[in-house]
Amino acid sequence: MSKLFTFSRNQGVVMVTLLFVLLLGGIYFFLYIPNNQRNLEEQRFRCLQNVEVNIHAKIDNSVALLNNLLITWQKNDSQYNQKRLAQYIKNYPQQNFTLLPIKAVEKTAGNDLGDSTCNIDLNKKELIIYLKKNGNQIGLKYSISQFIDPLLPRDIYNEYILLKSSKIVYQTFPSGITNITTDSLKTDKSAFAGGQVKNIELSGTQYKLFSQQLSLNADSVLTITGLLKDQNYQHEKSRLQENVVLLLLILAIATILALPWIKLYQMGNKDRLTVTDGLFSFAVSMLLMSILFFAFFKYNVLLRPGENLSRKIGINLAKQLETGFKSETNAAYKLLTRLDQIRTNNKNASAFINFSDY
Repeated sequence: MSKLFTFSRNQGVVMVTLLFVLLLGGIYFFLYIPNNQRNLEEQRFRCLQNVEVNIHAKIDNSVALLNNLLITWQKNDSQYNQKRLAQYIKNYPQQNFTLLPIKAVEKTAGNDLGDSTCNIDLNKKELIIYLKKNGNQIGLKYSISQFIDPLLPRDIYNEYILLKSSKIVYQTFPSGITNITTDSLKTDKSAFAGGQVKNIELSGTQYKLFSQQLSLNADSVLTITGLLKDQNYQHEKSRLQENVVLLLLILAIATILALPWIKLYQMGNKDRLTVTDGLFSFAVSMLLMSILFFAFFKYNVLLRPGENLSRKIGINLAKQLETGFKSETNAAYKLLTRLDQIRTNNKNASAFINFSDY
């Protein structure tokens, strides 16, 4: 019975190697891939959340622009009277949006002309923001592509689809469909809603579908869906990080270099040690020591003194961007101030300003 559980030296090496391979495989399939998949999905949903934040910020900025125009209209100063402001609105470039002319509105039941109200009208072709204040109304019109396309990061998802009441109002590619049943998506913002990542096939391509709902107003509830090709999803979920690949490569090289030592360990009573074996053993010890030092300097992050190098680089880059932004802003402010002074004095700008200085 005791011989049944007795292993020779060769069998012991094989068993240890097999257990090591099984351990690495178990860590990869049961720990690394699930954790990587969770991080991947969190990153994709975070992208949709940022899109929602940017949409609301863009609407707020549009309302602020309309509010400033209405304030200027109501002041009716000599420099910026209503006639000049109307001409400004009419000639405003329409590359990013279109300003609608200011018009008077009549008082209706439940609508006080002194109140400031904002309405958002969304259809399949355009999004219009209306602002009413003190009996006047102004609007700002976007096409759907003008409004939503600049807010969609193209390096996170392959394609995007924008839905309103299950109807597609915008898509970044010809998907061949006109609606998606909302029952198959995340239909509310409950923290207990499960199965948010869906499988879908469009135009013969398998996608992973991520969805995020947002409310423009009480009547406009949109669903932003990001489509990630299933091939890319599986690749990102299962790929190893560069540091892990480098670590495995170091272990593989160290194992190959240690073969002469393994040979010495496996030598029996009838085997004879040669000069070549001794030279190889000496060379292996030197090479393994070099690899050991390389691995130590590469993976000694916890033992490194001071602040993380990547963090320092990020801080320095942020400071440089801040300095450059302040410098350009100050230069633009000085230029605008000088232009305003010249305009006030009714002088020729070209005679006083050297634009190359700015």
